[in-house]
Amino acid sequence: LRLVCLMDEQKYITKRKHPTQTTAANPSSAQNHATSKRKTAMTKMETETEMEMETLNQFMREIPEYPDWCEMEKIDMFSINAYGDTILHLATCQNRLDILKTLLKNDFPLNKKGEHGYTALHEAIEQQNYLAALYLIKMGADLLVKNDAGKTPLDLLEI
Repeated sequence: LRLVCLMDEQKYITKRKHPTQTTAANPSSAQNHATSKRKTAMTKMETETEMEMETLNQFMREIPEYPDWCEMEKIDMFSINAYGDTILHLATCQNRLDILKTLLKNDFPLNKKGEHGYTALHEAIEQQNYLAALYLIKMGADLLVKNDAGKTPLDLLEI
């Protein structure tokens, strides 16, 4: 009786291992699954990028409505107004984290100085847009850069 139980147990163990062995024996199936996952992830990233760029384009279409930007004939991602402010400065003042993320994802200059020597981080802190400020810091904004008055972004912080 004990021998029969051991034999039955061996069959059970062999049957349980069988699907795993088949997967290991058939690596092309695992590769196809991995390739499919990669394609799905890439499609999702492309869709997200398209949506982000459309949001950025919509934001740029609205820019001529702002007084400091109304005289601009053509506005693109790297436009600078008469005061030296960039789209990043404007997005920071408007607390548009979605636009900040898109700009920085596309290698936009993070520490560019605008009016009065303010960087986007100076603007975020002065406008009390602390979520934008934290995001800019996380992305590597310079905490030690000084504006024309000799103040760092943290000097503008009101606690």
